[in-house]
Amino acid sequence: MRVVIDLIESDSLEESRLDSYVVLGLRCLRRLSYVLLWVGLSIALLLGTRVADFAGALNSPAKILAAMKTPFVVAAVGLALRLLAIGLAFVVAVRPAIRSFRAYRPATRFRTDWYDIWYLTRAFVSLRWTTRIRNLAVERTKPAGQVVELITTILLPLNVLCFSIFVLLLIGVF
Repeated sequence: MRVVIDLIESDSLEESRLDSYVVLGLRCLRRLSYVLLWVGLSIALLLGTRVADFAGALNSPAKILAAMKTPFVVAAVGLALRLLAIGLAFVVAVRPAIRSFRAYRPATRFRTDWYDIWYLTRAFVSLRWTTRIRNLAVERTKPAGQVVELITTILLPLNVLCFSIFVLLLIGVF
């Protein structure tokens, strides 16, 4: 079983340094999006936006664009970055998924092959967020990869701090 897991993990990250940079950059973008979301929601609270307005403010792409003219602008940018990171993660995972699929199973039926490739792409997106893949990407991109990883590591406690401030504002402590 361990051999299969190692094989799948090695397939999910391409040999190029560019793919390693993409994995690290998307992870950093994901973390940054949460910080911006909590900061934006906190700003909206400080500017007097009612909590009831939060529910409908960012629940569709059209409302996210409309929020660019309101106190939700920073939160909308954070949410847009999060959606961008998810979309890009799928786009960049398609190529290794197709390569891996073709290496282990020759094409048989076109329609079912694309379903299988879709499932593999989803799996590779998840695998590319794992610690082992991240560490491999950092190793391949030293020293710049280490800087990106340091920034990503700093964003985690910053995210927790921003969320905590938002919660304290929400319950009325400040």
